[in-house]
Amino acid sequence: MDAADVVLKHWEDGREAGRQSEEQRAKLTNMLLVISAAGLGLLSQQGLSRSMLIVTIALTVVGLYGVIASEKLYERFHWHDEQAWELSEELETLVPGLDLKQLVARGRNRHREKYKYISRVRLHWIWTGLHLGIAAAGLVLTAVITFA
Repeated sequence: MDAADVVLKHWEDGREAGRQSEEQRAKLTNMLLVISAAGLGLLSQQGLSRSMLIVTIALTVVGLYGVIASEKLYERFHWHDEQAWELSEELETLVPGLDLKQLVARGRNRHREKYKYISRVRLHWIWTGLHLGIAAAGLVLTAVITFA
């Protein structure tokens, strides 16, 4: 096993760890969406009464937890991604003529041309926005119950 093989193995491990962070974020979001849907279903059946404050406050907490957990999992993904780029640069020095940067840049440019607008939207903000929406719904419903 030469140095390039060692670097490639570390690169593969890092990419797998990054994928795992994204899968955990998806599973967490699905679980929190089910909990939120159950809470909203209960609210729709029971109505907005003071006894339902526990549900609306729980929605807020679930949403805020989702924001924090999603941000942390994004941070972990980003850490693994940065590590993979560093290892890619090392691989380029070990394998002359590989030119990964140019290959990736060409593919990225083609992709951005094809998806001009949506490629600007960060997936990370979509995940975070979903959890913020749950927290906001909980806050609004809490306010309606408290002040109505």
